[in-house]
Amino acid sequence: MDHRPRFVRRTRPKGKATGVSIECLICADDFDSSEFPATTQVTSSCHHKNDERVCVYCLQQSIATAVTEAQLHLIICPFCPEKLSHNEVKQYATREIFARYEYLKMMATPDLVMCLGLNCGSGQIHTDENPMMICESCSFKTCAVHKLPWHEGQTCEEFDMDDSQIERLEEAEATAKLLAKEHAQVCPNCQNGVSRSEGCDHMTCKFPSIIHFNSVMRLWKGRCGNEWCYLCGASYENIKRLGEEAHAPTCMYHPRRVQVRRGQEQAVQGQLTQLVHGGPVSEALEQARGRRNERVRAELRPLAAQAAERRMREMEQQQKDEKGEVKKRKLNLHAPWEER
Repeated sequence: MDHRPRFVRRTRPKGKATGVSIECLICADDFDSSEFPATTQVTSSCHHKNDERVCVYCLQQSIATAVTEAQLHLIICPFCPEKLSHNEVKQYATREIFARYEYLKMMATPDLVMCLGLNCGSGQIHTDENPMMICESCSFKTCAVHKLPWHEGQTCEEFDMDDSQIERLEEAEATAKLLAKEHAQVCPNCQNGVSRSEGCDHMTCKFPSIIHFNSVMRLWKGRCGNEWCYLCGASYENIKRLGEEAHAPTCMYHPRRVQVRRGQEQAVQGQLTQLVHGGPVSEALEQARGRRNERVRAELRPLAAQAAERRMREMEQQQKDEKGEVKKRKLNLHAPWEER
């Protein structure tokens, strides 16, 4: 089922009819001048010809198409590349589309932290040094550092030393390793995760992806409109200007391709780990994992020695049993004339 909003042409003018008919250069229909923006300029910085006019309905459709496809960078004047401001989008878009537009703008904000309260779904800007964010809608407490419910009674450093955090990090690394095998990439412009299911390597970062990890929803906000090579991250603006030489030396499209180094693969996997984990891995967490692993190794060493010794005894016993079996099966043969 298609859940995209439907738009129906207005049967009555937005304002009082003037009796002056104007042709819309987009749909090529004639409408009363009240069906058009007040001036020929759609934005305050438009520089197209004065006689170019677009009706409000076509403008609404243009905004709606960009918003429903999460391509906010394409909300521009139909006649020139000038972008519509927030107030201009509010002026021309329908109420439903403008609400969606504001939501997408909010989701693209760098300091946005989503509330993890049950059935809340709101988010807010959090720039306070205190990592605890209290939702203005439902008062639920969220850790802005870990993007998890607030760890009551523990600082972020203390929370990082918990075994559950170490397990979460290792799960994030395993997920990132799987995503790397499936050739998931990070947009060079907005630094958000992008996963491609089909198509060529000319990538346009536009659609957000949602993944569920550890029962926490993560939104990969890949929708900046950047055009880049999916294999190496090279900008297609440079590729068009410089040719195939603009690709990274490790890319299959580079005329003198070189082998990808292990360190480069690990760097991509590290970026994916941060995205899945919800942020950079703290030094305290890495140290806690190192101490945990050393403790586990110390506990396993005597057990491993005991197991090896037991296995050695079992092998020696097996060899003795096999020698005894050989002796039992040995035949005492006699010549026919020696038999009685």
